[in-house]
This record gives sequence, C-alpha cells and structure tokens, in this order.
Amino acid sequence: MTAQTIVEFLAAGDSVEDVLEEYPSLTREDILACLAYSSRLLAHQFTLEKIA
Repeated sequence: MTAQTIVEFLAAGDSVEDVLEEYPSLTREDILACLAYSSRLLAHQFTLEKIA
C-alpha cells in the first residue's frame, strides 16, 4: 500500500480508525508517517510562471 493510497482514503473522509480497521497490518504510526511524508512533498511545490 502506498502513502498516496492512505492519504486518498483520508481525503475521501475515512478516519484513521476506518483505515486501521480495513487494513489491520497498518499502525497509527504508519498513517501518521504517510501524512508527514505528504507534508514534506508539499513543502517543495514549484510554481511555473508564464514568461512574456
């Protein structure tokens, strides 16, 4: 399971508890690690500017 999949579940409205219930091999720490990873990725956003 990818970090993207877990974040998508959470974004769709599933709670951490829902994800843990559906995937018992995961831990709360796994889910928090996915969120931390996503946060680090978003910190490196780039914006493209149109040059005239």
